[in-house]
Amino acid sequence: AFIKKHSQNLHPNHYYLQDIKLALCQMIGQSATGQGHEIFNLTEKELVYKQKIALELLEVANRISPGVSRLRGVILYELQATLSTYARRKFSAGEISSDHMKNIMKEVKKYLVECIQ
Repeated sequence: AFIKKHSQNLHPNHYYLQDIKLALCQMIGQSATGQGHEIFNLTEKELVYKQKIALELLEVANRISPGVSRLRGVILYELQATLSTYARRKFSAGEISSDHMKNIMKEVKKYLVECIQ
């Protein structure tokens, strides 16, 4: 609601909106207790929303902070977690092939390797 409300008055890449998106991206799939398994309990809609936010953030981060940066590392980590969870769910349901799953996992690996640099 905050993002939708303030997107009307601020540029889509405004610092405040980016900061809120980053916090939201990190919070979706996390709990106050920090158990770490909450991402697996997200709905498909929530996973897609988290992925959308992460991709938007990554696009901006690539422009303002290209190369190796903490910001890009955090975003890439959130993106890989979302993508791998979504792919596992689709594969378990038989909605994607093993070849498609392997391709997605290669992309996830690429994000992980890049985020630990």
